[in-house]
Amino acid sequence: MRLLAAVLTMVTIFAPGLYGDALLHGCEDLVTVSPTSQPDRQDTVTVHVDAPYVTQGRACLHMYLESPAEATGNTYLSWTLTIPPTDLSTNALLFDAATALPKTTQALYVRGYDEKGIAVVSWYSWKSPLSPEMKTFRLVAGATAPGLSWEPHYVEPGDVTKVVKLQFYIGTHGKGVPFDAYLDNVRAVPTETAYQPG
Repeated sequence: MRLLAAVLTMVTIFAPGLYGDALLHGCEDLVTVSPTSQPDRQDTVTVHVDAPYVTQGRACLHMYLESPAEATGNTYLSWTLTIPPTDLSTNALLFDAATALPKTTQALYVRGYDEKGIAVVSWYSWKSPLSPEMKTFRLVAGATAPGLSWEPHYVEPGDVTKVVKLQFYIGTHGKGVPFDAYLDNVRAVPTETAYQPG
């Protein structure tokens, strides 16, 4: 009986959608979190434990950067989360996010990569999609969602049934300004229709 329970637990973790919602990343530590943009400093991503930004568990992630005063274009901050292999052809990607700096945090990108490092899903917006209150984003492969548009020109042929990394970008047009984001409760839920990469 114990063996059966262990097997069912593993199936739930590594095949989200078979038994309902699956937590992909609790955003409670930095063990599987890495900054992926310049400046490549770990202190741009920290663990935050205070309300109201924690929506599950005991903590969330906080990303913060100040754009250079001499910036000649947009400034970005990005970070990558390692997740269990997840089928995003039959599951929607959900996460909770907010910003304490809505006037300067103008962009959000979300991308998913397979085991070969190929970007197989991608959404984005430069219309200030993050607000001061934590809200849930629900992203379905191939579809535009409230607040974020599908980015077909960035997606490449790959294995959307085994997404192992998620990359989140925030961005600003401003020079010498701070911008930030809070992230928590990254999860997958089954979708009604399957995505067929084109």
